[in-house]
Order: sequence, then structure tokens, then C-alpha cells
Amino acid sequence: MMGMTPPPEHEAVVKRVIHTTADFDYARNLHFTPRAVEQAVKALHAGAVIVTDTNMALAGITKPGLAKLGGTACCYMADSEVAAAAKEAGTTRAVAAMKKAAQEHPGAILAVGNAPTALLTIAEQIESGLRPALVIGAGKGGNAVVCVPSGNFGNITAGLFGKRMGLPVERFIASNNRNDIFFQYLQTGVYTPRPSIATIANAMDVGDPSNFARVLDLYGGSHAAISAEISGATYTDEQIAETMREVWKKDHYLLDPHGACGFRALAEGLKPGETGVFLETAHPAKFKDTVEKIIGEAVEIPAKLQAFMRGEKKSLPMSKDFADFKQYLMHV
Repeated sequence: MMGMTPPPEHEAVVKRVIHTTADFDYARNLHFTPRAVEQAVKALHAGAVIVTDTNMALAGITKPGLAKLGGTACCYMADSEVAAAAKEAGTTRAVAAMKKAAQEHPGAILAVGNAPTALLTIAEQIESGLRPALVIGAGKGGNAVVCVPSGNFGNITAGLFGKRMGLPVERFIASNNRNDIFFQYLQTGVYTPRPSIATIANAMDVGDPSNFARVLDLYGGSHAAISAEISGATYTDEQIAETMREVWKKDHYLLDPHGACGFRALAEGLKPGETGVFLETAHPAKFKDTVEKIIGEAVEIPAKLQAFMRGEKKSLPMSKDFADFKQYLMHV
């Protein structure tokens, strides 16, 4: 394997992947979390369900061998309920399919070889408590670019930690509105916080992102290292609105103002051979008045969001002292 010897517990898997793909690069770019192979074998012998993100991957699974272990395999990409859920939520079938997999087979082996959004959904589900037996993630390989509309930089910071842990992302794009403190830092190497400016992408109106300290620490304070993995973009309200109108007119995809920042930065910053994913902030109905004014049409509110909006807002008065907050948490 090109002079590389994987650990004994990984060797059979690495050889099989190379044999299947004829790609010797897998000898060096396959990553295993501790005891992953052991847990996979244990799950298979326990009759685990394997859920794939494509029917092609499903077809490649040896069904008789899996059946001998009491296991089954499935793919929800062609499922009518998944198609309807994706249309209702305005998302991809891969996202809806993995959400259904989490509901119906919470302890399954999840095999993703094509859809980056499927992997991102699995990561979100794990943060919410999902515990799959195993996650196999190939996605689009190392050419994946994730563009994040960024204000306080919490989401992109989580992505940067994920990349450091082995997530196959080549680079990130941090898209700002007029609160472009991070963008200016990338250009100059000088971090200069300032009072925030109100924009139509208001969740990104942050003049001194608290997560910048985490980003700086993650890269050892190196501006060069940060700039090598994160590029930036910044847009005015007029540019954000223009993007929303154009995408709605051309593709009939309704962006929220924050997502418009992400989409535009990705469209302008993606390089040949790269595969890009941009993140949204919320359903456009959350910014109903602003969005309707921009596109000149009414925004339909999904049933689930309508039900949420009818809920009662609850709040608890509390002092700013940490001791009071701790006391509340200890007795909640």
C-alpha cells in the first residue's frame, strides 16, 4: 500500500476500500476513531441495520451475508415521505432521509458516501443525543468547502473543531454582513472590534464575536494558519437583497437574509473541482416582512413553524450574578 502500513485492526478495511475504488490515496486519508472497527463488528454481529445515503451504495452491500448476522440494509432517498418532508422543509432529500433514519433506526450503522448534507445532519443529530452504532463518512472527499454566514462565529468554530477531528473539509468561508470585523482581520492581520451595525441579516450583527478567541487559540494565534483554512466575504443589505431576489427568480429557492450571505460567498468563492455547502440560519418566514418586501411575494409559513409561533413564550427573571444562575441550575 505505497509503503504505508495501517494498524492491524484497520488493515483489512483499508485494503478492501482500495480494492473497491482502485484509489491508493485511501491508505493515508482514511481516519478511524478509537475502536471504530471493533464497534462495527460488534454491531454487525448484533444484527444492526445499515442505512445508506444512495441506492447505489445499498446495492453494493452483500445482503445474504448481512442476513446471516440478522441484519438488514435500507436507503430512504427514494422514500415518498422523505421527498415530501424535504419539500416541506425546503431542504435536501439527504437531510430528510437521515432524519428519518435517526427516528426509525437510532442505533444503526450510517454509511454516507455522496452527500455532505447527510453527514452534517448526522452530526446535528448526534449533538441532540443520537447514538448510531457507527458512522462511515466519505462525502465528496477533501474538496468540500463549507460556507457559514457568521456573526458570533459559533457555527463555524464548531466546524473548525470538526475539521481538526477529521471531518473531510478542505476549507471554510466566513460570510459577513456589514459587521465585517473578521473579514478585515483576514485582510490585515489586525483584530479591531467595533460597535455593531444594524442590518437585515440581524443575527450576524456582532461587532466583537466572542468565538474569535477560540478560533485564535485553535490556530495558535497564527494569522497565516487561520487565513489558510478560512477565507472571508462581506455584503451590504443591498447585495443581500439582490441575491435573494435573483435566486428566487432563477431557482425558486427562498433564501433568508443570512443564507443569502452564505450562498453568495460560496458562489463567488468556490474554485474549480470543489464541492460547496452553504448554511442557512432559519426559515425565511422568521423574517417574513423583510423577505416579502424583497421578493414582492407572500411567504408561506410551514405548519410546524406556525404551531411553534402559537406557543407561549416563557421567561424567568434572574440577576446577572453567576451564583444565582448556578443556584437555578442546581434545582431546576
